[in-house]
Amino acid sequence: MTRNYSYLDIARESYAGFKVGFNHNFWVVKDFAKKAGRSVSSIVFNVDDPESGDPSSIDSLKVVGVGYGRTGTYSLGLALNELGYPTLHTYHLYEYHDIIKMWTEEVFRPGIESKILSKGNPDFGIIPKHGFTAAVDFPMALYYEEINEQYPDCKFVLTTRKDSEVWFKSWNTMAINIY
Repeated sequence: MTRNYSYLDIARESYAGFKVGFNHNFWVVKDFAKKAGRSVSSIVFNVDDPESGDPSSIDSLKVVGVGYGRTGTYSLGLALNELGYPTLHTYHLYEYHDIIKMWTEEVFRPGIESKILSKGNPDFGIIPKHGFTAAVDFPMALYYEEINEQYPDCKFVLTTRKDSEVWFKSWNTMAINIY
């Protein structure tokens, strides 16, 4: 099925792609935020810094968004932050070196080196240690069964798009705007 898109549709998706692409580049201002004594997310989203206070008092994930990227995960993360659940989103991976290192060493690298498709062995406990009580987007969305086993009281939120064509158009627009 072929669809015709209006200039308004294209402009809207381009804006959304630019906005998300910009957010994926937060690591550029990471040093500024660290010098200010706060994380980028606490400045941008005007929430309490999950690294301030005593993050060790947070011992579990409470909410995980299991929708794929470009299905409203950004908005879900904003809503969860607003509701008091500091939320890990893909763009946080660049701010927290030990979290990205965990994903790299426990999931991505072993799969690449073995040339076998595998979900690896992620350490979900590292996320609450940073003060996050919620997580959305990749790669967390792929691990709902494992998270449910480790955190049985965790709630899961599935976000979707209208159909796969609408989702792909949004994903493609974002990818073009990132690079």
